[in-house]
Amino acid sequence: MNMTGKTVLLTGGTSGIGLALLPRLIERGCRVITCGRDGARIKELRGSNPQAIFVRADINSAEGIDALAQAVSSAGAGLDMIINNAGIQLAYEFVSDAEVPDKIDREVGINLCAQMKLAHRFLPELLIRPEAVIVNITSCLAVTPKRSAPVYCATKAAMRSFTRALRYQLEDSTVRVVEVIPPLVATRMTAGRDADTISSDEFAEEMLSKLVRGDTEIRVGKARLLMGIYRLWPALAARILKNG
Repeated sequence: MNMTGKTVLLTGGTSGIGLALLPRLIERGCRVITCGRDGARIKELRGSNPQAIFVRADINSAEGIDALAQAVSSAGAGLDMIINNAGIQLAYEFVSDAEVPDKIDREVGINLCAQMKLAHRFLPELLIRPEAVIVNITSCLAVTPKRSAPVYCATKAAMRSFTRALRYQLEDSTVRVVEVIPPLVATRMTAGRDADTISSDEFAEEMLSKLVRGDTEIRVGKARLLMGIYRLWPALAARILKNG
């Protein structure tokens, strides 16, 4: 895939994995439209990334999705790729946490519902492009969960299933549907964990090199090993991730 001249909608481009992907997409000749909820952070990043289009938007709302659609329309080049990267991970104790219902609404909304709605909103535009891509970032936790984040794991499992089903629906079109399975990446979400991580820069480099190559399932770093263990010995993979 030739990335030069492609218009990319990257959610969650103001921190973590998204922030690592942003300059690398620009280096490959992409026009990048990205979003975040923190206005001050967006103002800060605009200065160092003048080629990117930043939109203050909450993708977990109809207004936020409308704002992204307006930004894509204003860019005037047509949309070639969505990278559904935005996500949150919340810890739960279902027995004692009174905030569980609100947490569920927020986490499922951002990690799952918004991603599906963005795909639906932009598919008519993607389908008329000669080559287009929807990239959904899931997790090894999509295949076997950990104790502390049951809803996060459930959303990633659902996204893995949705990605495959959408790929079936679009297999005769020009839209490639890609699942990216990261290892544990050193971001604000994973700060303080006693586990081996890779940097967001390492992740971004490997992901994009495999995306350009044409892969439809991209396993980065130790995710390759974990998914191999899961295929051969599911119980061992479950033990590895249970208390991660």
